[in-house]
Amino acid sequence: MRAWHFCRIDPSGRPVLRDGSLALGPGEVETYDGPLVLYRSGLQASVRALDALSDAPGAWVRQVECAAEAVIGDVNLVCRRRAIIAHADATEVLREWARWCAFQVAHLWACPAITREWLETGNPALREAALEAAARKSRSAWAAAAVDAAAWAAAADEVAWVTRAARVAAARSARSAVEAAEARAVAETQNVRLEAALCTLLEVIP
Repeated sequence: MRAWHFCRIDPSGRPVLRDGSLALGPGEVETYDGPLVLYRSGLQASVRALDALSDAPGAWVRQVECAAEAVIGDVNLVCRRRAIIAHADATEVLREWARWCAFQVAHLWACPAITREWLETGNPALREAALEAAARKSRSAWAAAAVDAAAWAAAADEVAWVTRAARVAAARSARSAVEAAEARAVAETQNVRLEAALCTLLEVIP
């Protein structure tokens, strides 16, 4: 089963697992012999990239192949064998995706032109003015929060925080959009967009 897994990047720029050990790369296989418990022990991963963000310690993304006694939960899975197919630093992809999530609810409030332009282009010169304009004119607290979360993702220097900010932007955008669509449908659209961007980054087939 193909799945997604995120790692953090240590100060030296190396991708590492939660226990601090170096994350393996494409063509290598991680194994685990102990008890399999979701979110606690075993090799974790998620079938959807959006779900993988919920437990992501950082922005280093890996597409993996999970096998050997996999235990599958609602949004996550745990297994004994995790083969790495491809990996890369997804910091910029997550920043762009966070802005896109926020842009999807721009029509639900009086989104200023400069805020809309920043969400579309990511031009760093517009960030501060875009955020200030959004704060002044927003009629939707959730839409404003989505923009703020996207700004947080764009500004984060520590890549471990980028995944959290992107996750928050997605959740708040989905919450803002429930007036126009079912939250589940919004989340699926977000996931499709995220996975397409990650597959392009990793140069793998969606």
